[in-house]
Amino acid sequence: MLLMDVSAFLSNIGMWVWLGIIVAAVVLEILTPSDLISIWFAAGALVALVISIFFPEMLWLQIVAFIVVSLVLIFSTRKISKKLQTTGDTKTNIDSIIGKVGKVNIDIMPHEVGEVKVEGKLWSAISEGAIEAGSYVEVLGVDGVKLIVKKIDE
Repeated sequence: MLLMDVSAFLSNIGMWVWLGIIVAAVVLEILTPSDLISIWFAAGALVALVISIFFPEMLWLQIVAFIVVSLVLIFSTRKISKKLQTTGDTKTNIDSIIGKVGKVNIDIMPHEVGEVKVEGKLWSAISEGAIEAGSYVEVLGVDGVKLIVKKIDE
């Protein structure tokens, strides 16, 4: 009798499907560690797996439980998980130079490299227009190791 129960348990296809979904969701989560994409579905599949063990013939209940649990977890914890994630750009010292004013040391020809002194440091700089030495410029951005500047109208 016990052998028959084990055989029926192991032949429960729904159980294996939910177990497969759990494994796939966990593997996907491991491959995308900072996104928290599929962990909610793994939890929903776990609930459906438990239901499939006790009620293997009630596929509709398993599917409904999977959808409801997954959606509840997504909507109730997504905001919290976004706050806990450390994503985004890491600010560097170069970001602080944008918007600063500098003085041109070597003429800057259109789309050719010149030289600008900003906060006591010399930088290679480019501009869309010609800027002669001695002029003051504003730093608009950074392209690699060059500053993108524009002449300040005096």
